[in-house]
Amino acid sequence: MRSLKFWIVVAIMLSSVPVWAVTVDGYAYLDDVPDHTGIMVMFSNQDRPADTDTAHTDATGYFTKDVATGRYNVVYTKTGYLFRQSLNHWLQSDQTLRPTALFELIPYPAISGDLSGVLGPGNFQVDGSIAVQSGQTLTIQPGTQLVFTRQGFFDVFGNLQAIGTAQDSIVFTRAYPDSQSAIRFDNASNDSRLEFCVIEYGSNRNDLGGGVYCANSSPTFSDCSIRNNVAGLGGGVYCYFSSPHFSNCIISNNLGESHGGGVCTTEESYPTFTRCMIINNSTKVVDCITCSGGGVRAFPPNSEPVLTNCTLYGNSSLAAGGTFYTVHLYKRVLTM
Repeated sequence: MRSLKFWIVVAIMLSSVPVWAVTVDGYAYLDDVPDHTGIMVMFSNQDRPADTDTAHTDATGYFTKDVATGRYNVVYTKTGYLFRQSLNHWLQSDQTLRPTALFELIPYPAISGDLSGVLGPGNFQVDGSIAVQSGQTLTIQPGTQLVFTRQGFFDVFGNLQAIGTAQDSIVFTRAYPDSQSAIRFDNASNDSRLEFCVIEYGSNRNDLGGGVYCANSSPTFSDCSIRNNVAGLGGGVYCYFSSPHFSNCIISNNLGESHGGGVCTTEESYPTFTRCMIINNSTKVVDCITCSGGGVRAFPPNSEPVLTNCTLYGNSSLAAGGTFYTVHLYKRVLTM
């Protein structure tokens, strides 16, 4: 009996030891200053949302934290600086994260409401939502950056021409982790075009299209980067009765809370992807047997993307279709 009690006590003691803890460290820097103290690094467990751990950088920018094994989103914040996030880290062993830099949030000229004509070049703070109304055209010049600082979206009902260059791209980004932003084309002109644009850190959690949302709209994207965006469906891109065109684009590190980490298509949508990279995207939900398509999720019956000479890798889903998931093949052409 005493022996049994002994082993019960040992088992209880062992169960309290964090056997599955791993050590995560790295560096985060403040741009153009020598002291990098006080950047908060938040580890948000995707599989157990209530489990959140934080660390802070020292003067050199170094941080370290012991966390339970699992999948994490890592968010870097400091008051007065643009936040940064890195999605879908599988922390199964000790790991050093890539260095991250935070840039100062400068009080740029504020814009809001309806826009038309020519915008830029330069940096602008989006205060709330902005829109291009039906029948109107907005031309965004190379070298323009739009920073969303509050809850709001970029709604396009008209014609958007955002033509950057390889040297002077156009950037759409978000300042704070608790706000939402996305570019939403809704019955917009199919002449809308985006070239050499960066669409990053967009968020439309529990809804559709964290980076780009297309409804009855088929804009063209060329040489664009759609990265680090989050949504319920279609973390990077969501299509509804839409067939946008993508060429030489990189869709990476996006997260779909349920379906389509990189791309999600529904209801007679036939988007085309030519020479694109769809990489390191993921879906989140662990207790949903139908949630799927870490890279691409195409919903039946008549929604099939067309991929030609594309690269898909590093995409993941805990349910099905880590890279590509569909049920019925109608018009899909997949050439890689």
